[in-house]
Amino acid sequence: KNAQIIKQLEYFKIIKYSILPDGSIDVFQNVDLSNLELTTIPFQFNNIIGSFNISHNQLTSLKGSPFSVTENFDCSHNLLINLKYSPKDVGKKFDCSFNRLSTLEGSPSVIFEDFICFNNQLISLNGSPNLVNGSFHCESNQLVNLVGLPLTISQSLYAENNLLKSLDGLSSSIGQNLSFINNPDLLIFNKVFSSYKQLKKESNNLSQIEIFNQHQQLKEELSFPINISRKKKLNKI
Repeated sequence: KNAQIIKQLEYFKIIKYSILPDGSIDVFQNVDLSNLELTTIPFQFNNIIGSFNISHNQLTSLKGSPFSVTENFDCSHNLLINLKYSPKDVGKKFDCSFNRLSTLEGSPSVIFEDFICFNNQLISLNGSPNLVNGSFHCESNQLVNLVGLPLTISQSLYAENNLLKSLDGLSSSIGQNLSFINNPDLLIFNKVFSSYKQLKKESNNLSQIEIFNQHQQLKEELSFPINISRKKKLNKI
């Protein structure tokens, strides 16, 4: 059995490895299985000392993914609908963009660099990591609010090109920029803020008259009706 595994590992140019008694594999190098038209991950990986790249394939499941990756984990450009079997520990960046994800359930709880989930079909951020020690990218999904957002994002939040109607779920523990561009229903928040503090200050300083005027201006620019009854709710954010 090990002889067959060794032959396959060599085929995929994996030469620094250890086969464990249960058949899973520790690897001491970067693993690049991208652009191979894979429909399944060909091994059961355990720990990867390096990066793990399975992007640009036809994967519908992450079964076989390693338990831990010391650097980057990239499963972008596949056909994934969930993140079940994701690594529990990722030392740097986690990229699951350009899939068919409707949920982030199964994500690692801590990401030490960026978490990238843009260009999916997310309607909720439930299941997100608790801590992202970089930036959180959730652009180009179908989000209507930010419920489920990580409790702490050390750098920036990018939520452009969604269907956001409110900032419910927004955490005050965001270290840098907050970008909500191309979310028309957000009105005054449809821009980039340098910090959560700036967003809070700007929204609190706006009067209902100013909010109404911005509704009217945006209505003219977009040429479709907007619900003005939400002005009081926005003013309280």
